[in-house]
Amino acid sequence: MRTIELQFVGIDDFNRPCFYSAELKRYFGSTNKLFDRDTYKATVLSKITAIDICYFGRSFNCEPMGGNHSFEFKFV
Repeated sequence: MRTIELQFVGIDDFNRPCFYSAELKRYFGSTNKLFDRDTYKATVLSKITAIDICYFGRSFNCEPMGGNHSFEFKFV
């Protein structure tokens, strides 16, 4: 299985943690685990797992596209 590095970008307007893959040029995040906008990166990373991640799309704050993925994620 291919491993994709995800960089934490921030919390969007819907309180979803958002991550960016520079390799895929795509955004990923969680729609199930939500956070306040001022939540620290370390707190988000301690509570999010690869199982929580879904495909969001090509831009920050976009509507999640969902769907299954065949990646393993490494949070950096």
